[in-house]
Amino acid sequence: MSSSTNRRNFLRNTAIIASTAVFGATKSLAQQSDSMTISARIREKCGTCAFWGGQRTVSEDRMNVHVYSFGVCNNKNSPMYLTTTSPEHGPMDVWEKWPALD
Repeated sequence: MSSSTNRRNFLRNTAIIASTAVFGATKSLAQQSDSMTISARIREKCGTCAFWGGQRTVSEDRMNVHVYSFGVCNNKNSPMYLTTTSPEHGPMDVWEKWPALD
């Protein structure tokens, strides 16, 4: 086999492995039993904020947020900027609704 064929096969196999890992991680994340559920209607709390960097998903009916971790605040205007917070932290005046909840 030529080196270009080996490289092509390597890249293809790496892409397959990477995509499987990503989709597998997403599936296992949604099945974790140690998640927290908070109402999507809660305002001014980190778990429903657009700038919060924790692992979370929205329920199909968009009524709840399933949270799987603590997260880092990414809002430069927040006093908690670059600080790890729980999803229940707040209220925060600089809170903005997470677009996934619309």
